[in-house]
Amino acid sequence: MSTIAFIGLAVLTITAIICLHAYVLTKFMLLMSQIVKESQASTSNNGWGSYDNNNNNGGWGTTGN
Repeated sequence: MSTIAFIGLAVLTITAIICLHAYVLTKFMLLMSQIVKESQASTSNNGWGSYDNNNNNGGWGTTGN
């Protein structure tokens, strides 16, 4: 009788781990898609990729004083 109980407990534990893993992955993917949508909606480009004001206003590209 105890063998059946242990097998049932093992199956329940494995099922719970699989379900929690799927839940966490789903939440993570929804969060990532929301972050991507917010970053695409922003119109200001002041990150590393904006080169408009770099060399024109004495940025890293200038070698003279």
